[in-house]
Amino acid sequence: MAQENAERRLIIRSRLAANYDLTESGLKNIQHLIADWLPRAVYCDLTDDTARLDVVIRRNFTGKAKFVVEFIRADSSYVKACEYTEERITGIVCDAYLPERTRYHGQYDSYDNRLVIYATASTTARSG
Repeated sequence: MAQENAERRLIIRSRLAANYDLTESGLKNIQHLIADWLPRAVYCDLTDDTARLDVVIRRNFTGKAKFVVEFIRADSSYVKACEYTEERITGIVCDAYLPERTRYHGQYDSYDNRLVIYATASTTARSG
């Protein structure tokens, strides 16, 4: 029997790179990018077996945020890595992303942990 409200769950773990100091407003901007834009940006790059993303946030040559993302399986094995810049992720549309169901789950092992929910029956589109 098919599940009517099928969903995909993903853990996004994020942390700032060493020596990446931010002001309070800069930190709020990074949190906004991680919560609102990064889940949309990575959706089209997810593999069927990706269970978690480990994200290290660095500063790129323009002074903006760069997200180095490792895609990880449920058994903690490596799938691939991608880089996303702040400019690249802002404005992406992803109908599958459910921000109202996504929750922050605290800090563990120096990473901020967020459970991200996607509706699997939705379609996605990219725009900027």
